[in-house]
Amino acid sequence: MKPIKKDSLKIKIAELAAVAMVMSMGFLPSANAQSSDHVGGGGDASEMRVNEIRSDIASWIDAGGADALSFENSQTNLNSYKSEMNKVLLPHAVIVTFTNEEVRVEKEPKTCRGYIEEEKYHISCNIDRFKVLNAPEQYRLVHHEYAGLAGVESNVGASSDYVLSDQITESLRKTTVYKLAVLNQKAGEGQNSPTVQAWNKKMLSALNNVCADTWCEGNFIIHFNDFNCDFNQALTFGKNGKCEVGFTMHPYSEFSDNNGDDIEPSKRSHQNDTEGSCEMLNYPNQQSVDQPNGKMPYDERISNRFYEEISNCIDSWEDRARYGSETK
Repeated sequence: MKPIKKDSLKIKIAELAAVAMVMSMGFLPSANAQSSDHVGGGGDASEMRVNEIRSDIASWIDAGGADALSFENSQTNLNSYKSEMNKVLLPHAVIVTFTNEEVRVEKEPKTCRGYIEEEKYHISCNIDRFKVLNAPEQYRLVHHEYAGLAGVESNVGASSDYVLSDQITESLRKTTVYKLAVLNQKAGEGQNSPTVQAWNKKMLSALNNVCADTWCEGNFIIHFNDFNCDFNQALTFGKNGKCEVGFTMHPYSEFSDNNGDDIEPSKRSHQNDTEGSCEMLNYPNQQSVDQPNGKMPYDERISNRFYEEISNCIDSWEDRARYGSETK
C-alpha cells in the first residue's frame, strides 16, 4: 500500500471531524466501542504511596517547581535534571518492591536501595523502616532513590548525596495529605468558563495537529474529539487534577484500496472504527500540560510527560484493536 502524504493526511483528519459529527447524529453505522481495561498491581499500601509520590514529583517538575532548586553544589544542572528525572518518573519505568527483609548497601542497613538489574530500574525498600517516616521524609527518600537512578544524585557506598532531595521538601504544602506545590501558583478558573473552554479547544487542535506526524503514522488515523482537564480537583483536599482525552481510531484500510488510491469519504464504512479514551492523573494546572516542547511537530505546546502518557495509552488501544481485548 502506498503511504499517504502528510498534507493529504491533514485533510483526512479534517474530514473526520465532519464525519464524527454526522455519526453522532445517527446517520452512519455506529463504531465498535470498547471499554478501557485497567490492570491493577502492587496492592501493598507502601508501593501505592511511593507511586503517589513519584507521580506528584513528576507533576511538580512539569509545572516548573524544579526551577527554584539550587544546583550550586550539585553534579547536574536544571535542564539535565528535568530531562533525566522525566525518564525515570514515567509510569512503570521503575519496578518498586517492598520486603520484610533487611535492605542493605555495603552491609549498612538502609530504608531503600536503588539498583539496575537485567537492564531494568529497581527500588527495593524495607516496609517497617519506610512506614515510620513522616511525609516530608518519604518525599525526600523517594526523590533521592529516583534521582540516584537518573544519575542526578549519587550513592557513594553506604553514604548518599541528598543535595537536591533536601530541597524539595521546601515545596511541600499540607492539605489533607502532603503534595508538592508550585509556589505563587494561581487557582484555576471554573471548568465552564469561556477561557477554560477556549484552552480545551486549543489543546484538542494541538493533539490533532501533532497526530499527523506521530500517532497517525501507524496503522490507524486517529481523530481526537474530546479534551477536558479538571484542575479544580487539585485544589480539593485529597484529590489530584486529571485530564481526559477521547478519540476515534480509523484503520488505514478504510482510506485506501488495494491499489493505494484514496477511497471517497462517502464510501468509507467506519464499521471497524474504535472509540478510545485516556485518563491522565496528577496534572495540577494548565502549565503541567501546556508548555514548550522541542520534540513536538509544528511547535505545538504539549508537555513531554503528557505526550508520553497519551502515546502509551494509544499504543494500548491500537494493540487491542489489532489483536483483541486480551492484549495488555
